[in-house]
Amino acid sequence: MSAKPSAMSPTRRFSIAVLVVAIAIAAHASAASASTFSPVIPPSTWTWGDCNISAGPVFDGFTSNWGVIGGVQVVCRSTHSFISTTVSEQWSSNGATFANYGSNGSAYFPKTSGFRSDYIVQTGRLCGSGYWRTAATVQIGGLGTWTFWSAPKNTTTGCHV
Repeated sequence: MSAKPSAMSPTRRFSIAVLVVAIAIAAHASAASASTFSPVIPPSTWTWGDCNISAGPVFDGFTSNWGVIGGVQVVCRSTHSFISTTVSEQWSSNGATFANYGSNGSAYFPKTSGFRSDYIVQTGRLCGSGYWRTAATVQIGGLGTWTFWSAPKNTTTGCHV
């Protein structure tokens, strides 16, 4: 004689459903970064093999307190064994000597042709005055590793440190 499975209470079923939805939302938020590059300062772009790389400032939606956010996007015409990126924002007081500033962003995608058109790997949001540029180290299976630097821009952010 087999045991009859116990019925799950409606409260427990609802709790599990809420947990599943919360996990799905968290996974989507960490795996995707829907954004666009700045419409005011366009990204620098390069072609490497069959891939197009864009790096530069990402649009910050704050109207008066905007900050600097660096970003990189990789889109290839064919599938590569992997694509890995690390992006950092760099700051300089004089436009000559740059240093990493703030937190980096990174992503790794196995067996891919690159990112969706609305996916940009981003740094954290930064504030201050000076010269800003984005540094993006891109590693693509079959091509190697290369670091790209966007054109520096002298600007003062709307937010202040």
